Amino acid sequence: MASYNNNIMRMTGLVSGLDVESIVQSLMKTEQAKVDKVKQQKQLLQWQQDTYRSLIGTVKTFQSTYFDVLKGSSYMLSSKNISALAVSGSADTNGITVSAGADAVSGNYSINVQQLAQKATYVSDSALKVQNMSSPVYGVKIDSTNNKITINGTEITLDTEAKYSSINDVASAINSKVQENDALKGKVSAAVNSNGKIDFENLIKIDDSNKDITVNYDGHTYKVTLSEGNYTKDTLASAVSSALSGKASEEDPSVKFTSEASLTAKSDFSGFTVVDKDKNELGGATITAGSTTVTPIAVDLSGTSGTEDNPSRSNVKVDGNLLSYDNKIIEGFNDSFNVKIGETNYGIKLSSGAVSGLSDLVSRINTALTGSGINSNYLTAQLSDGNTLQFKSESAEQVIITAGSTASANGVIGASNYQELTMSTSQKMSDLVNGAVSFKVNGVDFNYDFNDSGEQKDKTIQDIMYDISSKSNVNISYSQLTGKFSISSQSEGSNNTISVSDASGNFINTLFGTGSVNEYGNDAILTITSPGQVAIKVTKNSNNFVIDGVNYQLNSNTTLNQDISFSLNSNTDEIVKNIEGFVEQYNSMITAFNDQLNQKRNYSYTPLTDDQKADMKDDDIKNWEDKAKQGLLKNNSELNNFMIQLRQSIYTPVEGVGLSMADIGITTSSDWSENGKLIVDEDKLKSALQNNGDKVSQLLTKQTSSVNKYYSPNLTSSQRDERYNDEGVFQRINDIIQDYTRTTRDSNGRKGIFLEQAGISGDLSDTTNYLTQRMNEKDDQITKLTDAMNDKENKYYDQYSKLEQALVQLQAQQQQLLAQLGQSS
Repeated sequence: MASYNNNIMRMTGLVSGLDVESIVQSLMKTEQAKVDKVKQQKQLLQWQQDTYRSLIGTVKTFQSTYFDVLKGSSYMLSSKNISALAVSGSADTNGITVSAGADAVSGNYSINVQQLAQKATYVSDSALKVQNMSSPVYGVKIDSTNNKITINGTEITLDTEAKYSSINDVASAINSKVQENDALKGKVSAAVNSNGKIDFENLIKIDDSNKDITVNYDGHTYKVTLSEGNYTKDTLASAVSSALSGKASEEDPSVKFTSEASLTAKSDFSGFTVVDKDKNELGGATITAGSTTVTPIAVDLSGTSGTEDNPSRSNVKVDGNLLSYDNKIIEGFNDSFNVKIGETNYGIKLSSGAVSGLSDLVSRINTALTGSGINSNYLTAQLSDGNTLQFKSESAEQVIITAGSTASANGVIGASNYQELTMSTSQKMSDLVNGAVSFKVNGVDFNYDFNDSGEQKDKTIQDIMYDISSKSNVNISYSQLTGKFSISSQSEGSNNTISVSDASGNFINTLFGTGSVNEYGNDAILTITSPGQVAIKVTKNSNNFVIDGVNYQLNSNTTLNQDISFSLNSNTDEIVKNIEGFVEQYNSMITAFNDQLNQKRNYSYTPLTDDQKADMKDDDIKNWEDKAKQGLLKNNSELNNFMIQLRQSIYTPVEGVGLSMADIGITTSSDWSENGKLIVDEDKLKSALQNNGDKVSQLLTKQTSSVNKYYSPNLTSSQRDERYNDEGVFQRINDIIQDYTRTTRDSNGRKGIFLEQAGISGDLSDTTNYLTQRMNEKDDQITKLTDAMNDKENKYYDQYSKLEQALVQLQAQQQQLLAQLGQSS
């Protein structure tokens, strides 16, 4: 009979008459059961993930409905939307934000702002941009006088038409030519070392005949096996060293080659040595590949052209197996770049000749800049720490460096082909300020040491600005747009001033110059007309203030010297409606969670196998799987913790408010089966809003006054507690939701708790979460079990095939015997 399995067509039982396919399938049932069991385990994980993601979706919908600032009146983190009086009129369109507190009176208002409150400021008189450039790359000019390199007596010729922007380009070209040369191919390689020289190495070939390696060191013999390939002396030593780690001595198995030591090749080609982790030499070693002792041999570069001095191309220097080129500015090759300052363009041409070092290069750049008409205040080159090339500009205009058309010197000056001169606060402050400095800001003394060995030499500009701001009660900042440093008081008002001075060194002078603009703070000056009252002049030391229960925020775009009208009207019914809507959706969310937490698991219903589904109707399959999905998240710790935290957020007192949720008519249902559903007493809520609206607003929407004003997953435990206790209930709920569903990572690289468990579609967590990882593990198990099952199935078929063959032989023997008996008779 014919059998088809594993994509193989089999003809079985032709001689024996046995139903081999049925027999094998019966034998394979146990193996198939193993595969089905793991598939069922994976299916349960998939259902868990689906349920998790459905709950995450419920939470995200709730969050986007009530905690999205773009949702207007349903945005429940705004005190404005919990105010018993609604604001209407032109205040918002004229740059003034108005909201009503508990003591506000309804009616028509008018406000005329003559002056905004301002902070005291101290602003530098000129821009300051300092940018570190990359290490100079001079390029290599190759012509017919220096394009021939002799390697172990064989000459290769470099292309003179090619552009060699760096010595790496030359090394790459050499290796290409080596591969084209039968005498050198597979025998020599060239690579640029850390000193910027091309290091030529004879290659050591390891193949099947010599891949068994013997190492003799300190009286002991160690044996390892290497992969086949061509090795330099250094890569061979590294490969052998890796294989040696923990290897036992052939003479004494108790002696092992320590992982603290490593095998290295001697730079003078005299052999190999063992060094400790600090590179101290411990003793010599020999390496034998097969039966041949490995002896590194230096490449012979004698006969290479271009070693004589020639100003029109790069000079070659040969030192043993090392080849290098001089650092040289060559006319028409690498001597030109362009500078644009504002709308003015400058063509810069460096003087040609060998460059003796960075100081020489800086001198050439500055000579070329001033020679082209650029003021040294607008652009100059300088050295930082004596070994880093910098460009400095005090121009308020944009400074852009671009490559020359045919003879670009951008590599020489360490610039890209298009580079805007900018400064980042992540740069070191020592890039700007040298040596030890002392200065005062608002009477507070500061001392920093930016010397090479100084304590603050590696501190960034941002680090120093933060230190000054936090200790002297000011805000210091740097603008990349203007290129200026500025200091401002932390609050507005005429009582604020800024005082700064250098005691020693030039910290203040460097950052702010000698003609900095120092402005005192100003008070806000305005007139307010309340309902039924005359206009009253008001002076405030802040742009945010409360008068008679009305909260005013004068924004930077406030219209000045113009009467601006607005009205306050009763808004209680709308607020109650919003809060009831919030509670209703909150209850739907916790019901969805409680349903999953409390569902019982019926272990009689397991995921169906493919064979089981084949014998069932679609409706029966759906009904079965619905029951099999139940209870998969019963008592899940993450879901349970989420629910506990939500309940606690509602009933933990908010510091400084003096009201509880029960006081405003929001309580938990007395029916234990409703698992923490909230109940709203509409009359009590209305009364609280009308009589104590300001405190109701604080209870629900208060933002903490601590330094931890904004949510962050990286707050310490004490910082979290401080923020939690001082913020309103709705703010707490939003924090909890972010802890569990945020797509951003914390400092440990972790996303929200639910996303770490199950992930969500459209985010990296979709494939990098705990449940997906578990399912991948199950896939690996299924693959291994399926492979093993196929192997066993093939084994059974082979055995029955051999039985068929034996029967054929027996039949043949029987026929032969009968034939013989027939003849004899």
